Amino acid sequence: MNYMKEKCLTLASILLMITGVYGQDSIKVESAISIETKGTGLLKTSKGNVECITCLLENIQDNPFYHFAIYSGITHKLSINESHYIETGIFLEERSFSGGSNTIDNWVVYPKILLTGKDTFEILNRSIAYKLSGGDFWNEDFDDMLRIHNLDFQGVVGELGFKGYTIGFLLIGDLSKNIGLGLHQYHKFYVKKELNRLRTTFYLSENQLTDDDQHLVPEDYNIGNNTKFKLSEILELESQLEFRINQEIKTSFAGGIGIEGQVKNLRFASRLKYYQSNFNLGYISNEVSYRGSSSYVGEQLYPLKNYYRTYSQWGNYTKSQNVDLLGFELNAAWEKKIGKRLTFFTDIDLNIIGNPKTQTGNTIPLYSLGIKTNYFKFLRTEFFFTNKHMNLDTFYQTFQASKRPFFGGSVILEMERIHLKRRTLLNMI
Repeated sequence: MNYMKEKCLTLASILLMITGVYGQDSIKVESAISIETKGTGLLKTSKGNVECITCLLENIQDNPFYHFAIYSGITHKLSINESHYIETGIFLEERSFSGGSNTIDNWVVYPKILLTGKDTFEILNRSIAYKLSGGDFWNEDFDDMLRIHNLDFQGVVGELGFKGYTIGFLLIGDLSKNIGLGLHQYHKFYVKKELNRLRTTFYLSENQLTDDDQHLVPEDYNIGNNTKFKLSEILELESQLEFRINQEIKTSFAGGIGIEGQVKNLRFASRLKYYQSNFNLGYISNEVSYRGSSSYVGEQLYPLKNYYRTYSQWGNYTKSQNVDLLGFELNAAWEKKIGKRLTFFTDIDLNIIGNPKTQTGNTIPLYSLGIKTNYFKFLRTEFFFTNKHMNLDTFYQTFQASKRPFFGGSVILEMERIHLKRRTLLNMI
């Protein structure tokens, strides 16, 4: 596992160093930082408002946000000739004020490192574009609404582009450890075509599976297509169809359609997904732990920043094995100014997942509504009611929904791309 990660990052570093600056008279260097800080606390009353809607246990389990949890991160981005980037970040967490500020188990520090190079080169008087990225990818869009989305992982992406066509690969190291999906290594190879408002991607993925009883073979393959069509500046459609090819189980498939857009102060996204029973067979593992015996950190970290994401993940479907699943997902966020600095807001994250044959399943309705005060564009406080809670007790980073809402408050600071320095250097090569 570690060898795979080191090899990918080394490859990315070498290619970045050797491809960018030859033949140029000068080098344009830009330096910028981004800062984000979010702290949230949920009020757990003595009367006990912890009854859960769809938990394995009857009640919501203890988590950092009952004791006010805060994280802060600073990310530095170094740009070279607007084509090569080195992004380096450090994130700090105080996962609970319970026990006092000097309780070491409540402290967490982790990095973000991402190297990217993109440019063009000439072959037979034809211009070829390339891109190579390696490092930490956080919740990035890889044209996949069925499996690899809303995830953090270490990996490498490489692409070559010519006349609107792109061929590329995506390598991911060991999701079976970072997230308990029973997927050891993931190798995806794809061809993408962009034409006006249409982008379509055909792909083949090799799945190197974990060596346990969940999988019948050490590897199998998926083939599929993802297509996105921009209806207008505010509306986009997406579709995906994927087949799993496994020598021990019959070929199975999954599919999805979705729509995403924004109308004035309303942002929304909705998806309908179907997974045939064998498609997700074996993609579940209980080896991942996000909770220790006396702390909110186990062998793996469930970062506080991921609490502020949506519920939609592949793990929501793989946790139900050997059944066909139909899922409906709806995310909507609306806000309305009610004063000079006051804004009313509400967020809805509705997920319905069930077995279409037995017509049974679960409804997970997550919501928040409240008032936020904007002191500046980058700084605000929020007071709200919510039933969304961090879930540290399953194999992927997800949430629990309480029957009754909790009262909460947040302090949020987000500053993007504060430029520190722009400088032109002579090329010494």
